[in-house]
Amino acid sequence: MIKTHNLLNEYLDKNQHNSQSKKVIRGKINEYLILLYFQNKGIINLYPQAYLFFIPDNKFDLVLFTKTKRIIAFNFKTCLRDRYKQTIVEAQQLKKLDTRFEFYLLTNNTVEAQRLNKKIKQGKILGINQVIDCFLPQANIFLQTLLTNQFLPFSDINMIKNKK
Repeated sequence: MIKTHNLLNEYLDKNQHNSQSKKVIRGKINEYLILLYFQNKGIINLYPQAYLFFIPDNKFDLVLFTKTKRIIAFNFKTCLRDRYKQTIVEAQQLKKLDTRFEFYLLTNNTVEAQRLNKKIKQGKILGINQVIDCFLPQANIFLQTLLTNQFLPFSDINMIKNKK
């Protein structure tokens, strides 16, 4: 994934994209790569860009429903410096409903991921289970553990609101 990241940097620099458009493009590409990875691993019940009915006005980048934990939600961020604070609020709202629900923040920022995981372990950040740096080998371990869940479709119960 690091090689792809470097190729993307070259492309964006060569085509003179400004800083903001680089972030938007990189974020969307990372999001689709993660969705493709999950689908390739057999998770077909993916709910990207989902608004959960019982948490108004929060859009999760990805929601999965499992047999045991029920909801596993994800947000993807390429830049964490200030943007993770909104993610904390979303995670806390999800955990208020049921403490078994899980919330993960996926990123490609190693330094910030380590800093936030340290705060999570110290109890300074509540709601987020873990910040995963998708470029580190530990991400593979996380994803293999995630794949041990049994994922369910949720078409029978209207828990997902229509996209705005």
